[in-house]
Amino acid sequence: MSTKIKIERVINIKTFDNILQQKSSKVSDEKVKKIKQNFNFVFKMIKPIIYSRVRQEGDSLPSEETCKMITMYIEQVIHNELKECLKKVSFNVVPEAEAHVLNSYQKLAYDSQRRKEIYNKVKNLPEEELEKIIVSNNIEENEEAVVKSIVYSYRKTLGKLSENAYKLANAYKKGNKTRQKIKNKLSEKDFKTLQIQASIIGKEEEKFEEWFQKVRMKYSNNIRGKYIETLKQLGEILKKFNFLDQYQKREQKRLHELGIELGKNDINIEMCFDESFLNQLPLETLMAMNVFWSNRLTKEIENINEVVFILNDLGILEDIVKDKEKYQQFPFEKISDRDLKIELVKIGVIKEIAQMSINQLDKDLEKKGPAEEVATTVELRGYLEPVLSKYSEKYKEYFGAMIPKTGNILSEDIEEKYLTGLNVVNNLYRCKDSNVLALFEACMTRNSIQNWGYIEDDSNAIGNFVILGFDIPNLNMPLRIHMPKRQIDNFLKANNMENMIPIYKGSDDFRKFGEFVKTPVLMPMTPEEKSQIREIGVDSKKGVQKAMYIEHLKYLADTKIETFPQRLKTPRVIGKGKKQKVKYVLEKEYIDLDTNTTYRKDKDGSYVEIQSQKEER
Repeated sequence: MSTKIKIERVINIKTFDNILQQKSSKVSDEKVKKIKQNFNFVFKMIKPIIYSRVRQEGDSLPSEETCKMITMYIEQVIHNELKECLKKVSFNVVPEAEAHVLNSYQKLAYDSQRRKEIYNKVKNLPEEELEKIIVSNNIEENEEAVVKSIVYSYRKTLGKLSENAYKLANAYKKGNKTRQKIKNKLSEKDFKTLQIQASIIGKEEEKFEEWFQKVRMKYSNNIRGKYIETLKQLGEILKKFNFLDQYQKREQKRLHELGIELGKNDINIEMCFDESFLNQLPLETLMAMNVFWSNRLTKEIENINEVVFILNDLGILEDIVKDKEKYQQFPFEKISDRDLKIELVKIGVIKEIAQMSINQLDKDLEKKGPAEEVATTVELRGYLEPVLSKYSEKYKEYFGAMIPKTGNILSEDIEEKYLTGLNVVNNLYRCKDSNVLALFEACMTRNSIQNWGYIEDDSNAIGNFVILGFDIPNLNMPLRIHMPKRQIDNFLKANNMENMIPIYKGSDDFRKFGEFVKTPVLMPMTPEEKSQIREIGVDSKKGVQKAMYIEHLKYLADTKIETFPQRLKTPRVIGKGKKQKVKYVLEKEYIDLDTNTTYRKDKDGSYVEIQSQKEER
C-alpha cells in the first residue's frame, strides 16, 4: 500500500469544513490576548536585527526591495535560531533503543537467576547469531540482546589474545611465585598489559558476570551523561530566550501560596541545568526532568512559531521594517482581534493538515523499530504532497475571503512560513516521548516508583493521548505528562501484556477550582523547602483542597510508604481475635485503556473489576 493511499484514508474521515469547525471553536479571546503578549517577546528578539540592518542603509528609509530583503533575512534568522535549538537538544538525546537497553540492564542487575537463564540459552549460539542484536519494545528480547552482546564482546576480546599471550596470562594466574618471576622479566608497561589480559581469562560463566556489571555501569554512566548534557542545553536555550526568570517568579508565587517562604539563594532554577548539581541526581530524576523541560521548551517554540507566522502572514514584519518608529516600539495591541482570530484558526488548520503527514511519518518510523531510529533528522516535506493536493483549493477559497491581503497558498504557508518551527516541535516531542516511554518501561518492569500511572482528565476522552503521573522522590511536584496512547499500546502488545496500567493515586490533590495546579518548574526540593513542607500543619478546616495538596507534597519530600496520604491507602484487617488491627496499605488500582474499566489484583495476581469512583475533592 502506498504512502499516498494511507494518507488519503485519514483525509476521507476529516473534510476541510470539519477541520475548520473544530479549530474555530478552540480560538478564544484569552488565546488572542496571549498571542499579543508573545508578539512583544518575539519583537525583543528581532528588534536588534532590524535596527542593525536598517542602519546599514543610512538615515533614509530603505527601498521597497530592501525592506523585503530585510524581512526575509529576519525570518531566516529566526528559523536558524529554531534549527540551532533542535541541534543542541537532539545531539545528546537518549534514543528509544538506548533507553530500552538501559532498562534491560537495570532489571537484570537485580535478577541473577534471569541472567543465568539467558546465558545458558545463548551460550551455544554461533558467533553470527550472537553478533546479531535487535532492540525492540519486547522486554525479554531486549534482555536477551544485552546478554548476547556481552558474551559476544567477551569472546571477541578473548580471541584477540595470541597463543603466547594466553599462555603467559594463564601462567600469571597460577600463584604469587610465578607472578613475581614473570614481573621481574617484563617492563612495567608490559606487566600492566599482562594483568589486563589475565583478568580476561577464566571460566566464561564467571567472567560473564564480571563483564555484565562493568558494562552495565559504563552504559548507565554514558546515558546519565546524555541526560545531563541535554538538560544543560535546554537550560542554555531557555536562558537565552529569557524564560528562566519568569519561571522562577511563578515557582516562588506557588510556594508563597502554600506558606513557604524561601530566600533568593534557596531556590535557583538555573541549578536545574548545572552539571555539578545534576551529577548528584538519581537516573529517574534526570529522566523526569528531561521530559518536563523538553516539553516546556517545545511549547515555547510552538508559541514563537505561531507569532512569526502571523507577523509574516499579515505583512507586519515588513511594516515594521519600513517605519523607524515602529521598529522602536510596535503597537501590537492595536492589531485587529478579528484578524488574529482568523490567523489562529489558519494556524490550527495548518497544524491539523500537517499532522496527517506526521502520522504517516510516525507509522513509517515504527516499521524501522527503535534500533534504526532516525527521529532527530526527520523531515516532513516528503510526506506533504498528497495532503496538500487534497486541501489547497478549499484553503485558498476560505482564507482568501476572510483575509484577502494574505497569500493563502497552503504549500507556501506550510513549507515557507511554518514548517521549520513545526519540524523543531515535532522532533522535540519525539525526544520527549522517548523519555516518557523509558520512564514508563522502568515503572512497568521494576516497580521503581511507588505511585505512578494513569490520570483521568477530560482530554483523555480524545483517545490519542494518555496523561501519566509520576511521584518521583524529592521533586517539588509530580511529573504529569501526555504520552501517545499508541506507544503504550505498542509496548503492552509487544510484551503480551493486557492493555492495563496502574492508576496514579492523588491526582485530585493538585487541583484548584476544578483545574489542575500547573507546575511552573520541575526540580528537586531544596533542603529548606523540604524542612518547611515537613513543618506545615495539615488542617482541613482551612481548606480541604489545600490540605490534600500539602499532604501529598509531604510525601514527595519523604517518599516512603508510611508518609503516603492515608486517605489514599486501603484498610486491611490483620491478626485474629483481640490482636486484630487495621493496617493501611498502598494498593494499586488499574485501568483498562480500551474500556476505561478499573481493576484491582487479587492474591494470585488476577485482575478483579471494581466499582469506578472518583476520589473526593
